[in-house]
Amino acid sequence: KERRKQLMNFPWDHDVILHECGVPPIHTPAETLKNLDAKIKKNLYVVHVAEKSLKPEWGLKVANVGPTNTIIMTSKVDASLKTIELLELIQGVEIFSSLGLQKSSELLQSAKRRTVSKDQCIVTEGDTSNSCFLIAMGFVSVVEDRGPVKLLMVCDTFGEFEAIFEKPHTATFRAITDVELVEFPGSTLGWVLRDSPTLEMMAKVSKVQEEDCWQAMQANTCFDSWSALKLRQLQSWMYKKVYKEGDDVWEAKQRAEISVLVAHGRFVYDNSDQIHPFERGAFIGEFPKLVDFADEEPKTDLTTTLRCIEPGYCFVLPKEGLQKFFEINPGAMLQFINRNFIE
Repeated sequence: KERRKQLMNFPWDHDVILHECGVPPIHTPAETLKNLDAKIKKNLYVVHVAEKSLKPEWGLKVANVGPTNTIIMTSKVDASLKTIELLELIQGVEIFSSLGLQKSSELLQSAKRRTVSKDQCIVTEGDTSNSCFLIAMGFVSVVEDRGPVKLLMVCDTFGEFEAIFEKPHTATFRAITDVELVEFPGSTLGWVLRDSPTLEMMAKVSKVQEEDCWQAMQANTCFDSWSALKLRQLQSWMYKKVYKEGDDVWEAKQRAEISVLVAHGRFVYDNSDQIHPFERGAFIGEFPKLVDFADEEPKTDLTTTLRCIEPGYCFVLPKEGLQKFFEINPGAMLQFINRNFIE
């Protein structure tokens, strides 16, 4: 009687109802549900019963198992909640993180949401665009002539430098899933960043990216697994330097001041038992001499000499830049403890 009373008073107005059927009195016979109103049966799914045991005229359906049968419920989101969500998204982006509430609000007012289907091209290499894009959902592939070079995800941005400085895009950006983007006009972006050091940082990052820094990082197994955000942070302190055969990048007994990312050429530690030279993608430095790994002042005298044996160039990262990077990303420091290079 209690079970019948509960069933009779069940709130059938819910969006999705899962009802367990089976042999009475423990379970409800499926046939009992056939007399429910059609509006209720539209949202009703029965479980613990085989589909073949349901007669078509009953109007009942089984809740099938597996990810492909996931029941997706959509609801209307309050406009104010969408605004708060977008504001939080903006504040989570590196180049916008230093903006105050007022400037973030200015940027928010100019934002447009845009949906891109899987495999659709968002931006083509060589094109000019006056928009910067922020990924709110999905994944975007960065493609150059030699193929995909980077995967972008939520909170990654692209096109900011091209939009502000009116430059052509150096890569193609393609949606590899359905993607939701937030689009900002370059004019508005430049205005809200006008008094920020971000503009200078963006110019530096764009410069090293144009000079093959992205590709050199992609050849490093450590950097290849990092997010685009972390790579851009590291790039913001780098600069390019050319080396001739026989040049010393640094010498033993000097103070530890730099680390280098090899882009072209070949380099070796002088008078060492090195198996093979450092080539494209190698990130080299006496990291324990550059960074305080053990809450004590690191010894700064180098024990190695790094020499160029084939002409090329590196992206140099000063000691201060590496230290600031680890302050922002302390977890990354673990990969550099007791290392003199990472390939």
